Amino acid sequence: MFTKAVSEFRVSLGAYHDLASEQPAQTYSSGSTDYTVKALVGPNRFQIDALPDTGAKRNFISQRLVESLGLVPKDRTKEMLRLPSGATIKSRGTVDVPFNFLGESEHHLLDCCILPKCAQDLILCQAFLKATGTLTKFAHRITKSLRKLAPGFRFNLIEDDTCCLQGNFDDVPSVALADTGCDAMLISSDFARGHSLEIDKGIEHRHIVEYADGSLDTTTGIVRDCTWKFRSSWDKISCDFYVLDDLKADIVLSCHFIFQHKVFSQFEEDIVDMSLIPGREFGDIYNIRLIGHYSSALRSLEASSIADMNSPGSFGPAASKTERVRRDQIRDAINALPLEQQDQARIDEKNRQEIWDGFRKRHLERQSGDTDSTQQVLVVQKQRWWEKGLVWRRFGKRAT
Repeated sequence: MFTKAVSEFRVSLGAYHDLASEQPAQTYSSGSTDYTVKALVGPNRFQIDALPDTGAKRNFISQRLVESLGLVPKDRTKEMLRLPSGATIKSRGTVDVPFNFLGESEHHLLDCCILPKCAQDLILCQAFLKATGTLTKFAHRITKSLRKLAPGFRFNLIEDDTCCLQGNFDDVPSVALADTGCDAMLISSDFARGHSLEIDKGIEHRHIVEYADGSLDTTTGIVRDCTWKFRSSWDKISCDFYVLDDLKADIVLSCHFIFQHKVFSQFEEDIVDMSLIPGREFGDIYNIRLIGHYSSALRSLEASSIADMNSPGSFGPAASKTERVRRDQIRDAINALPLEQQDQARIDEKNRQEIWDGFRKRHLERQSGDTDSTQQVLVVQKQRWWEKGLVWRRFGKRAT
């Protein structure tokens, strides 16, 4: 009797947890709200609203603001930068920008890349936001307001996939880009097709997307009632995702989602800072899929492989051991396929293994080549610890 009562209690508790952990789906997508940081910039301390953008690897400033502040570029070398769609834009060099958070006395000197048609006056990058505690301890610096004009969604990612979150998308291990510069929850069309997601392509779900340079794109539809679960949490968050063709990241979590769920303070352990991984390039989130379409078991195994490849310990001893076990599991899953699919699946798995081995080899080569430079950086940082005016000096020389 007692055992039965305990069993029934566990069942009811599990049912309660499922109800409590899954809420009605939300889009977490809106083009009518801004999250900004009020600041004073330039020699005359001109007040602006800067965009805090965890998707940006560097600070960016518009050409018009450079001119209005009377700043002189320190370097006019044009650099090619990439947008989320893969298109490229040219910068106009770099400039040092005196910067103060509004109401604070501490001075910073930002090294900013100049964009001729930047849709925002100033974009603050992940490294600066993290170093100044703006996403955590001093999150009050970020203010919320209604946008005067809301023609569509803004997506300000430039050049790199900087800040990512590990978790589960519909129970599949995944890595998502956490971008406070993006108005919409997004998934790529390739990701949607690869996971057989149902896309509602009604015209009402086609929204304009504005990139950082002012260029425009359009969503192709929406996928409803998906779930995202942080790696360190039991709770599943129901949400809708807009679909965007040619998106380089599989999944993008919007600013509304990030701030509402206090991601940087509540789920810090799930964050992967791609800027700390040597040699990362734009689009270097490993998301190549070859075997997942054969069966749900192979899809799950391939997703776990991709998640591991995007983790901080990717290609280390523990990850290599996990990959060896995974290969045995994939072999067994392929043997369970219909006979007519097995040969091609084995070929695709061999290609997947070769890609994994190639990435691991490149990782080890980079790690070996970066040892000396890493030691030098640590020595420099240790010396700077004792310098006066740490923040000013640090960002005057190194802020990105």
